[in-house]
Amino acid sequence: MKKTVITLLICLNIGLLAVLMFGETDRAIAQVGYYNETDYALVTGKVETDLEVVYVIDMASQQLGVWKYNLSPRRMSAMDRRSLADDFRGN
Repeated sequence: MKKTVITLLICLNIGLLAVLMFGETDRAIAQVGYYNETDYALVTGKVETDLEVVYVIDMASQQLGVWKYNLSPRRMSAMDRRSLADDFRGN
């Protein structure tokens, strides 16, 4: 009985391994990257103890907007806007 159970488990593992190796699976959404449906990418970061920022990249116009979020008064305001095309072109 014990040999039969071990044999069945080994066969099941081999079958699952074959499905993982040869099965057709979709890629995770996080791996796909830039979508044609959207023109924006967001990145967040902590700058100081009570200050966080949100970087908004507009893919269509190649602009970068920076918004700061102050945790103490819980207030968000625009900081800066840059042209990524100009920055990467060296102008």
